[in-house]
Amino acid sequence: MNSGKSILNIPLDRIDEGIDLCLENASQFCSDADVLIGQKSCEHALGFCILATEELGKAIMLKVQSAYARKRPEETVIFERAKPEDYFKATKREDLKKFGFKNLERKINPFYDHLSKLLCAKNMLSLATHERIMLSLEGKWFQTIDEIMDKAKELRKQAQEVSTDLREQVLYVDYNQRQGKWSKGIIQIDSAKVKEFISDVQKAVRLIAS
Repeated sequence: MNSGKSILNIPLDRIDEGIDLCLENASQFCSDADVLIGQKSCEHALGFCILATEELGKAIMLKVQSAYARKRPEETVIFERAKPEDYFKATKREDLKKFGFKNLERKINPFYDHLSKLLCAKNMLSLATHERIMLSLEGKWFQTIDEIMDKAKELRKQAQEVSTDLREQVLYVDYNQRQGKWSKGIIQIDSAKVKEFISDVQKAVRLIAS
């Protein structure tokens, strides 16, 4: 989709349907990713997880924007082109750059922008990841709370990170002019890590739906 598309106007009474469809699509991508792992196609499985994350991000956008619209009150939810820092007001400029927004002056329509959708899903996905990690530590022996938190922090660092660059790498063929060769996918994807990613996205979907 074109992230430069100028405006999207959605009637408020159609928002809930859109949220349900986005979450349903995210769940389907996760199910398909599970099948792909069984077929040893981990690159595409990871790609499907990233697509699921984007659909999760769209559901969150719809939920947040519709809440604002109901408070005003307004009859529609509008997505229009804006600078990233104007749309993500709670995120610092330097953090937007770290996340991957290379040109903060370029206006994008967040509903169609891949990076915006990933950023919208980030906090919910982090919450799901944290819950999975803490559950995995239950019943294990630790002498102090600090040991538990240090182990949880270590496991969070090992969790699968997502980005638009990774999305391109695992899903598409590209030509590297500097190296003078074609590339398809990336090497050494940990299937266990992808399975954890699937679990986290599925948990995030349930959190949004609840």
